[in-house]
Amino acid sequence: MLSAKQVAFEVTKALDSKKGLNIKLLKIDQVSSLADYFLICTGTSNTHVKTLSDYAEYTLEQLGEKLLGR
Repeated sequence: MLSAKQVAFEVTKALDSKKGLNIKLLKIDQVSSLADYFLICTGTSNTHVKTLSDYAEYTLEQLGEKLLGR
């Protein structure tokens, strides 16, 4: 099982591979009980952002992480 840090880095690498822009990974475990990391990424268009979002979800599923609301 991967740690939260490893999962965050894997998703960050996945978004980078899809040419995500301005990728920022923030460690928020000291200020939030909801999550350990917060990942911010931008894209060049609505289509690009949708692709990035879908790929991030796919990567999380491949890592065995459960997504909320699914």
